[in-house]
Amino acid sequence: MKQLKAILECILLLGIVYLIYEIMYFAYNYIIFYGLQQGWELIRIEAYTHLGDIESMTLEYVSDHPLEYTLISWFMVACLFLIVAVFSKQKLSQIFAVRQMSIKNSLASMVIGIGLVFLMNGLIRFISAATDIEFSYLSPSTFRVYNLWFLMVAVGLLTPVFEELFFRGVVLSRLSYGFGPFTGILLSSVMFSLSHMNLVQSIYVFPVGLLAAFLVYKTGSILSAIWLHTLYNILNIYLAKIDFFQYNSVQLLILMLIGLSLLGIGLYQSEVPNAIENP
Repeated sequence: MKQLKAILECILLLGIVYLIYEIMYFAYNYIIFYGLQQGWELIRIEAYTHLGDIESMTLEYVSDHPLEYTLISWFMVACLFLIVAVFSKQKLSQIFAVRQMSIKNSLASMVIGIGLVFLMNGLIRFISAATDIEFSYLSPSTFRVYNLWFLMVAVGLLTPVFEELFFRGVVLSRLSYGFGPFTGILLSSVMFSLSHMNLVQSIYVFPVGLLAAFLVYKTGSILSAIWLHTLYNILNIYLAKIDFFQYNSVQLLILMLIGLSLLGIGLYQSEVPNAIENP
């Protein structure tokens, strides 16, 4: 019964997040469509005028600018949880597992994030070469639409905070309560990966979710997951921008070994027993 309750709660929470996302998506479409009709100068449509009609320009513009409505969606989700916390008189630290963390654990989380960048990018390049499928953390068109600093803030800082508060702060605690810590870690990581609804992103983010959840379990603080996820995203954005991982197989293997070593060091140096509280 406890397991069923945990699963149903998480499915409900994911459904709420998805519903808010869809509402924000359609609202953003309407705003852009209305703005194009009114000739708002804020919306730059030079690259879309060849499409002819406003409907096509709107769809293409929104497709190229997903970060705006995605961030607004996460902000709305955060506000919803704040409202729930106020009315239920729960502390935010109980809902999101926000607790103080030692400098040693902070540094260990960063080392794990750096190691994961090297390991995953090397692995992805090998898979890409073997399957002739092009994998990339961010597509080249992303850098044409957004400048580097906006990506650093939106994808590197804000997105990890929102995602960690939800998946490792809310979902993980419920699944751990229902299934135990290790099954909870695995299930929350699978949910986190599938929520991206993109094969390439799912491959990239599953190890992030797994390690972030384990760190929360080990350190008792979601801050460890935020440190890991933030550094992972920021480094991947910058390295994708400069096209850093164009190496031969031997060089990629060396980078992967370095990444694996950093992961081992970070996990070994992280400390404090399980301190996740039941929801």
